[in-house]
Amino acid sequence: MRITFGKLVRRYVYDVRLGERKVSALYLGDKKIWPTLSDTVYSCVLDVAAVEGTLDWAYWLHALDAVGKLGASAECYMKLTAGGREYMLGSTFGGWYLAEYDGRATVVFGDNGPLWEKLQPGDVVTVQVRVPARELDVIQTPHEDAEVSGVVDVPWLPGTGLSLRVNKGRKKSSAGVRFSVTGQPSGTVHIGGFAQKNGHSRGLYYGTAYARDMRLIDGSTSAFNDSWASGDGRLIVWGEWYNAGSGYLRLLFPGFAETLRFKVSAVTRHG
Repeated sequence: MRITFGKLVRRYVYDVRLGERKVSALYLGDKKIWPTLSDTVYSCVLDVAAVEGTLDWAYWLHALDAVGKLGASAECYMKLTAGGREYMLGSTFGGWYLAEYDGRATVVFGDNGPLWEKLQPGDVVTVQVRVPARELDVIQTPHEDAEVSGVVDVPWLPGTGLSLRVNKGRKKSSAGVRFSVTGQPSGTVHIGGFAQKNGHSRGLYYGTAYARDMRLIDGSTSAFNDSWASGDGRLIVWGEWYNAGSGYLRLLFPGFAETLRFKVSAVTRHG
């Protein structure tokens, strides 16, 4: 339904209220006049493949992962602007309209889509993504002197760190862990080395390794590349604890705020 009121000419009605109550439908006699959705977009397909393998794609993968796991909030969201309207993508908060995302390329607006005339194939939409710094638990030893690896389906971002724990089980021998974080499919070793606790003591010891730093507890990093590797979409985290050592490895991803742009490759109309 469209209305004309003063200087507002043929404006589409997206919402009707009776005081604070939301109206579900309007009728003129027996004829339903609102909502009429035939001139709105039900869904659209984003050309995600055009940015695949770029740094924007890396941020996109991280935003999808973070919003999927944490939900939307003022600190973690994906705000889509399409056809002059704004939506939270995947998860919403604070009264924002929700647009669903199928995890591949399709955005579903449902009954709140932009006007058909405002969103067409070839148009560009923007997605503002905001993700806080976060820690992902990747691998933990099932026993002493274990070799463990795990896969994380997001790529390395500049400024990523590796948090680790070494449980020193023997008083008179040094315990530690050899570790690496490798991007796939490039094979780039972003950080590799070892952390070791020396001395006559037992207990838990913690540290964080960054690709830009060289030392860690009584160990060091021997391989480091803090740059995102073109085309990478996941990471393999590997650790080998020794001398009755045990513990965990966790990835520390930095927070970021970026604006991503996608072309619309297809649009589906209501009805």
